[in-house]
Amino acid sequence: MKKLFFAVIIAAITMTSVNAQQFGARLGLNLSNVTGDYTQGTKMILGANGGAVVEFKLSDKFSFQPELLFSMEGVRKDYKENLLGTDIVYDTNSRVNYITLPLMAKYYVIDGLSVQLGPKVSYLLSAKVKGTIKTTTFGNETVTNMNENVKDNISDLDYGLNFGAGYKMENGFFVDARYYLGLANINDQANVTATQKNTTISISVGYYFN
Repeated sequence: MKKLFFAVIIAAITMTSVNAQQFGARLGLNLSNVTGDYTQGTKMILGANGGAVVEFKLSDKFSFQPELLFSMEGVRKDYKENLLGTDIVYDTNSRVNYITLPLMAKYYVIDGLSVQLGPKVSYLLSAKVKGTIKTTTFGNETVTNMNENVKDNISDLDYGLNFGAGYKMENGFFVDARYYLGLANINDQANVTATQKNTTISISVGYYFN
């Protein structure tokens, strides 16, 4: 799968270098979370995204836009639970970084305004958990500081669907808003059968150079 991911990237770069109509770059913010099992107390975490875009005009209304982006995703856990008389307070941030390949179909409703739909495939670069876990038993408090590399617990590949809308100005500037629905189970922990999937809301601004 990893070889296939990078083969698709190479093919996309080769194709765009020959046939591209508009090259551009984008930069934006992510609000990411995880859905599925063992997600009690999870909250959105702020990250960033950025990279290169290429738009192929197929007709007056339709275009195809592959992108190659760096995306900071993850999840925040901030909640309290009681297990057999022990209070446990979680305050952790999980940061997961991907290189992503969105392949967006765009339909222009009116000049400049488009609705967008397409798959996104992502390859995991790094994953870390930082924060504290505080346990209190019979008045005795213990604080565990976390700063762990958890890349081995997360699947190398993620895939899903992007839904969004955007507006492109005549001077080349554009703005996009998207929702990513992860379809792959990213949990890769040994002996853990939980299913967990990424979700991300992203807002980006960018510019087409030609």
